[in-house]
Amino acid sequence: MTPKHLSKVVGLVLALSLVASVLLGALVQEVDYTREQYDAYSECTNLTDPEAKQKCVLEFIEANPKLSLVEYGIAEYGRALQEQIQAGQHKKVVTAGEAMLKYRPDQINLITQLCYSAYNSSQYEKAAKYGELAYLKTNSRDFIQILSDVYKKSGNQKKYKAWALKAINELEPSESFVFVEEFRSD
Repeated sequence: MTPKHLSKVVGLVLALSLVASVLLGALVQEVDYTREQYDAYSECTNLTDPEAKQKCVLEFIEANPKLSLVEYGIAEYGRALQEQIQAGQHKKVVTAGEAMLKYRPDQINLITQLCYSAYNSSQYEKAAKYGELAYLKTNSRDFIQILSDVYKKSGNQKKYKAWALKAINELEPSESFVFVEEFRSD
């Protein structure tokens, strides 16, 4: 190999190693926590009792609000809420969900869980609050029927009629038939 070829090979190797180091750096997230902080986070995630996990995660967030691990902790918190929903512990979900709102007031999954659990635990005022917020953020038609039912059960006829009309206008005929029949009989 001639010196000219050798210098080209060395240049190519250096260029490839530079590209590899940049790519590797992009793949490796910068660690912004200590071993002790990671152990505290792990302690929370290893808890099997949803309430204990939620309490631990909230304490971790309070102590370490700016760590990247907080996002993973919030995901664990959401899984604990989902376990409680599946177990029918809707009052506990509302209490725990509202505690997390302090840290993630715009998280749609949390708001949806709160709406669902408030509705299923007959906390209609809260179900309306979270349902309207969820509808505002998603424009999902799924919340229309929940909200109309919430207002009907809570006795708020004005809001009930507004959401029932929205159901008639925005839902499929098979989904809004009950509202059409009700207004027809008025």
